[in-house]
Amino acid sequence: TNKEIYASTQEETKEAEEDFQLAKETFEKSLKDYFSQNIMNEIYQKIDPHDFMKNVDYHLSFNEKDEPQLYIVVNEQIGDETDSYRPEWYFSTAQLNTVAFSSFFGRALTANNLTFRTIFIDDPIQCMDDINMISFVELLRREFSDNQIIVSTHEEQFSNYIRYKFKKYHIDTQAITLKDA
Repeated sequence: TNKEIYASTQEETKEAEEDFQLAKETFEKSLKDYFSQNIMNEIYQKIDPHDFMKNVDYHLSFNEKDEPQLYIVVNEQIGDETDSYRPEWYFSTAQLNTVAFSSFFGRALTANNLTFRTIFIDDPIQCMDDINMISFVELLRREFSDNQIIVSTHEEQFSNYIRYKFKKYHIDTQAITLKDA
């Protein structure tokens, strides 16, 4: 009968929704593990990009075509409440760079299957202010001293600062300067 078909369809829909939610939660946990979300947040907080949005989370969403999308939110803790924001809507370019670096470095710190412990970074401070640049160099020095780090930059002052900080803590550095022809 129509009532039985309707009840069966509702039950199947409910089961499908529960299965979907479980799969989504499992996938989000896998993402957080893959990108080492705890380490990513430690790095993010060390660079200190924002006054009150101090945590980053990965989320899975579906667009109007039911295509999965991965997106990042930053969180503000107010008492027991957490408000989440899409950083691309509220952050400056420099602050967005800190979110990207945190994700990248969180993954780099936990990747165990690498043949070479080398990190290549192209012009990392192009949109950073001085405080974030200093925090970034400190992060490299403290967290990645067992890696080879290759940084390309057109900022001589930044290059000099990296060499100074690393030399101060007895970490070998070498600079290669390319001259215009």
